[in-house]
Amino acid sequence: MRSWLLHSIAWLTARHIAHYEAMQVLIAKLGQFFMQRSDAALFAYYAESQLQQEELHELKALSAAYEIKRLNTDQFTGKTDWPDHAAIGLNMVAGVLIEQHDWDPDDVADFVDDLSEGYFNFNEMDADEE
Repeated sequence: MRSWLLHSIAWLTARHIAHYEAMQVLIAKLGQFFMQRSDAALFAYYAESQLQQEELHELKALSAAYEIKRLNTDQFTGKTDWPDHAAIGLNMVAGVLIEQHDWDPDDVADFVDDLSEGYFNFNEMDADEE
């Protein structure tokens, strides 16, 4: 009895998930149809941005690095103060560029070095890290 009940619940759940996924596809296709008919230029823009999603993500990571510098730069003197949380943020951006966008670690180190005017040195390892 228990086996029959569990199989019935699993079957109903699988059918519901399949139905739900089919409804999502149908609604997406309807939305695509009406959006394409209402504003073709905007639809083409969104379609192209979906194709370039990887490049846009990489640009967002680079933009985040420049934003970290902008937030820590004094507007009047132009001097940049690099607190610990800025180092953490730049390290996270460096990790994204290396791991998700296949940047060479030396290129990332050069980028961070240029951005921070040599303040950080991510290239060298401490004796403890070796």
